[in-house]
Amino acid sequence: MAILTYSACISGIEGKIITVETEIYSQLNKFFIVGLGDTAVQEAKRRIQFAISNSGFRWSKKAITINLAPAQMRKEGSGLDLAMAVGILLFTKQITLPHRDKTLFLGELGLDGQIRSVPGVLAMLLQAHKQGFTHAYIPAENTFEASLVADRLKIHSINQLGGIQSAKAITPMKDTGMINHAPLHAPCPLGADFRDILGNIHAKRALTIAAAGGHNVLLTGPPGTGKSLLAKALLGILPPLNFEEMLDIVSIHSISGERISEQTFTRPFRSPHHSSSANAIIGGGIHPTPGEITLAHHGVLFLDEFSEYRRDVLESLREPLEEKRITISRTQSKAVFPAEFQLIAAMNPCACGFAGLPHEAPKGAQYGPATAGEQICTCSSFAKDRYHRKLSGPILDRIDLFSYVPRLPLKKLWQKASVAESSSQIKTLVSKAHELQIKRQGKTNANLKLTLNTASEILQISKEALELMTTITEAMQLSPRGLVRLLKVSRTIADLDGKKVVLSLHLKEAINFRQNLVTDS
Repeated sequence: MAILTYSACISGIEGKIITVETEIYSQLNKFFIVGLGDTAVQEAKRRIQFAISNSGFRWSKKAITINLAPAQMRKEGSGLDLAMAVGILLFTKQITLPHRDKTLFLGELGLDGQIRSVPGVLAMLLQAHKQGFTHAYIPAENTFEASLVADRLKIHSINQLGGIQSAKAITPMKDTGMINHAPLHAPCPLGADFRDILGNIHAKRALTIAAAGGHNVLLTGPPGTGKSLLAKALLGILPPLNFEEMLDIVSIHSISGERISEQTFTRPFRSPHHSSSANAIIGGGIHPTPGEITLAHHGVLFLDEFSEYRRDVLESLREPLEEKRITISRTQSKAVFPAEFQLIAAMNPCACGFAGLPHEAPKGAQYGPATAGEQICTCSSFAKDRYHRKLSGPILDRIDLFSYVPRLPLKKLWQKASVAESSSQIKTLVSKAHELQIKRQGKTNANLKLTLNTASEILQISKEALELMTTITEAMQLSPRGLVRLLKVSRTIADLDGKKVVLSLHLKEAINFRQNLVTDS
């Protein structure tokens, strides 16, 4: 009778439990693995044979057949090695393990019997827990991420196949105190603090609103004015992750093969180069794998030189910016990846980079007169229009806040800066706004799905503000989606102000940030 053991594979970003059926029968030296395994699975035959022999166990001289169920599902990777080896050892009665029918086995085998790490361990353990498994054996190298859920399953870490019966359970990370929620005033992981950034009050305010409401931002300005530094500083004012968000982030990064460390317990900040392909940004491949928008889940996706990205790359962001997920379909497979990220984009106002300096500032921007020796834009009107047309209307419509980042006069750069708000102080304000949102509607503004019919009631917009919105937004020619986004920004500004109702002054500030300085410059 076949021996059953259990392992798991990754499909998209979820673990799928695999039943490993092992049968040994009276033929000589044959070894079959069936069940739609890829090359890595088929090559496990030699790894398993030498690992068992080199770990002090006896290799069976009879025929071995291993079936991986469900048979119609493609199995990829080397993570099934340990479950297959254990099945053989159990069938030949060389080891005994309790709770075998509720135990998951994960790990790649080396020829010397070493158990090597595999990607996606956390996702597979979470799925095992959902399906009622109570025990798991994993590679020692994966202990750090597995300890996040060691309070849900009894997890044993092992280095060698020969030590499987004496493996000890790992300690849940919650018991170590390592993740008793990151302190509210923890420094920005990227080392940027708003207090150290001179001027740029308008941009700082835009990023504060973005952090409080999960809004998308486009920073425009000449080169070298601090747009990238401002984007990095945003990470330091976002509220701490809750435990479930942390699990999502660690699981995604583990599946992608990235090293898991304490740094993974913070909100991700992804900054892909502008030459990246659409597959690299949104995910893809013959068997879809996560892209940058999924790796930025619960964090920030920073696209510097926004207008230099290929048109198809920018247009591929439409669905994830709206739906907070991306569906990738291929002939042989389909995957849905989460993509709940904040888009922070930065770009120059024109090809040469100097349009919008004091002598030709964008509408609504007020700066001092041009100084002697100041660089002047050399782009023609046609060149500017062509540069701006790289960004389509649907993409710009999905951006909530536009801010111009000017170049500071040289005199101000050498002056002693006045005391500005630190990231720690702004983070406190943002966290209070989040608490108000959760108390009012059960979720943050970033996760709130609205329509025009429900927006005024759910967001508690005053009649005065609604009348103002009707008057002003006709001139702005906003789409219904743009109007909803404008109202959500107004609601966030009111939350930062500690008000229960959105007033006209909150709406006016939101309208000010909605003006597109890219096309107005």
